[in-house]
Amino acid sequence: MSDYITTGEAAERLDVAPRTVTRMWRDGTLTGRMLTTRVSKRPYRLLIDPTSVEAVRARQSRSPLTAARKGLPTGAAA
Repeated sequence: MSDYITTGEAAERLDVAPRTVTRMWRDGTLTGRMLTTRVSKRPYRLLIDPTSVEAVRARQSRSPLTAARKGLPTGAAA
């Protein structure tokens, strides 16, 4: 399996805030793992699977809304 990336790195790749990456992980859009401390088992860092980030990017790039934001033709009749 590929190396994990931080929420900050995932946020940069997706052009969203790190909190949005955390929300996407919680709702299952992104996959990853939460690291915990050894003693108290409290969560302290979320690492995201980069393949799930690339899958989301691929879906975003095909989205008509993304094309419209970039000023590209969407194929919709005006």
